[in-house]
Amino acid sequence: MRRALQLIQQGKPVTRGTLQTEFRYRPYDELRRLGLQSATEAEVRKAQPDGTGMLVVSDVQPGSAADGLMLPGDILVRVNGALVTRFEPLEAVLDDGIGGGVELQLQRGGKFYTARLKVDDLDAITPAAYLEFGDTVVHTLSYQEARAFHRAVRGVFVAATGYMFDAAGVPRGALITELNSHKVDDLSQFEAALAGLGDGAQVAVRYTTIDDPNGSQLRSVRVDRRWFPARECQRDDHAGYWQCTELPPVSEVPAPAPASIALPRIEDKRVADVAASLVFVTFDMPYSVSGVTERNYHGTGLIIDAERGLLITDRNTVPVSMGDVRLTFGGTLEIPGEIVYVHPLHNLAVIHYDPKLIGTTPVRAARLSTEDLKAGESVNVIGLDGSGLVKSRLTTIADVNPLQLPLSRSVMFRESNLQVASLVNAPDDFVGVLADGTGRVRGLWASFASDNGRELIQENRGISSDLVAETLDIVREQRPLHSLEAEFVPQTLADARRFGLSDAWVQRISKADPAAREVLSVSRLVGGSDAAQQLRPGDILLAIDDRPVTQFRDVERAVARKEDVNATIWRAGAELSLHVRTASLSGSDIDRVVQWAGATLQAPHRAISAQRGIAPEGVYVAYFEFGSPASRYGLVPGRRIVEVDGQLTPNLDAFLRQVGGRADRSSLRIKCLTWNGAPEVITLKLDRHYWPAYELKRTSVGWERHSLE
Repeated sequence: MRRALQLIQQGKPVTRGTLQTEFRYRPYDELRRLGLQSATEAEVRKAQPDGTGMLVVSDVQPGSAADGLMLPGDILVRVNGALVTRFEPLEAVLDDGIGGGVELQLQRGGKFYTARLKVDDLDAITPAAYLEFGDTVVHTLSYQEARAFHRAVRGVFVAATGYMFDAAGVPRGALITELNSHKVDDLSQFEAALAGLGDGAQVAVRYTTIDDPNGSQLRSVRVDRRWFPARECQRDDHAGYWQCTELPPVSEVPAPAPASIALPRIEDKRVADVAASLVFVTFDMPYSVSGVTERNYHGTGLIIDAERGLLITDRNTVPVSMGDVRLTFGGTLEIPGEIVYVHPLHNLAVIHYDPKLIGTTPVRAARLSTEDLKAGESVNVIGLDGSGLVKSRLTTIADVNPLQLPLSRSVMFRESNLQVASLVNAPDDFVGVLADGTGRVRGLWASFASDNGRELIQENRGISSDLVAETLDIVREQRPLHSLEAEFVPQTLADARRFGLSDAWVQRISKADPAAREVLSVSRLVGGSDAAQQLRPGDILLAIDDRPVTQFRDVERAVARKEDVNATIWRAGAELSLHVRTASLSGSDIDRVVQWAGATLQAPHRAISAQRGIAPEGVYVAYFEFGSPASRYGLVPGRRIVEVDGQLTPNLDAFLRQVGGRADRSSLRIKCLTWNGAPEVITLKLDRHYWPAYELKRTSVGWERHSLE
């Protein structure tokens, strides 16, 4: 420490030398067993009477100058002719001898030998730069990591997998040895191999892991230069920062050339007919938004318009419209897809692809049957498993009931107001469609996601093709979907009578739906909607525009194209007629995201209003990066920012006006609201150097990223 202090006082660098060898101090008793000569022991004891042992080689770094010259168990006797038995004298020689040579006298098995070695600079094998791209962080393998796992100091270490490597399955701690068929021993070689690879380029990455250091694995990685900044950062000891520079911009990889394939041969003709309409869908999310924290998904898509290139899937395959979609046809041909519609009410999402890219591949649009699903019907469940292979199972519809899911703790999308089918001996290893004996698609066999506060729960149920066909019409017509903005639960007529429902209405309801004999009771209202002002939980909805409604779909059809309706309800023993404005909902669930102080910010999404009754005001904190100011100062996901330094921030634009232009390291006072309206006030200190602000916006040509600094 004295040496280091003196060098710092003199304005000189504190050099550290190394032989890339680990020594351990061992007592004389053990040294004798290793072969220490008695004469050497006597000499050392006489020279250093207070000592109790000597230094022994414990580990030699593979690939170092000492590799092959020294072995574990060698006893160090002299360094440059002087007796050395402790760490400090050895370090003093190495620290002052960088780049020069050192002569070591050692004993191995009772015999003397001499090793002449070059002294390496420890700083030279300690990472002083890292690359950040696609939310991934890599740097040259450090000497400390290499020493801990007995590896040569070469290769590129994956410090954070991020979006790009997560999607490819490259783990944290992997050691990359090849990129795009180029050998990479250090960060500069990695950066050279990465340079020029455009956004969306597919490259091969070879890596090893600590668990299997002698083997290697190969992964296909898709380059991302769109969603996240790409920069190289160098350590600057004088400034006290890692100084970062943006990597040169690259262009987007052009669309693949059109190709045609033959679909796999399937013996069962009915299965083969339906399989020609199935596509394997993978979806990767760059940011955790709208309460969704998982980032990688796969499932089955159903082609519903082959001419325009439209397919439909569930929202547990494509949960939000912000991300990258890839479509695989026939288990062979992969092309990009574009999310064009995320159903605001139900578990459906529509994806568009360019039909020209699949050439003459014999796909076809599914033949939809919009008849209601009924218990006892025989159906063939046909879909694709996790490997994209066609699976099928003949079974029977067990029942058709309302789907009841718990409120989401993360406030992600939650299905409601929907009758779904469950099956006898239902498959849980694949999703797809429910087909009848003629090959018509009766519905989707879809995956529904919910969370119970501890874990994500996924269950498969059937969605009627009637809803699929309606969604296709909405996309084709590019029209909004109007919603009453209320969640209902079925209630029997007997229960409704207990609340005073009149005999006249009981008779009218019974006549309108002789089979069901039930009504709909309001259970929850969407915050900020007109319905939230006029309806109350417990109200019984009797009619829309004087037409009785008894099923979820009755209500949706009655309001789908209307800006306002007359709702007839039963409340407190009396019939009421209310004029209610509907909400106009689009299929664009999110169109803007801001990264600020390490927090992911967005406008409050509909699930917050639908599940918690909160009006969509303020700025929603969707997530934060660990180590960022947002995490350090408690800007917790799930909160809504409503004030900054006493100024209201009802939306993202107002928020950005308040925080824009602030100096680095300046502090802000932020008022947040929890989901139940409890206020919190935090202070946050900015770090614009490591956590610069930027935003992502959906445009006519896709998502674009812009700096806010």
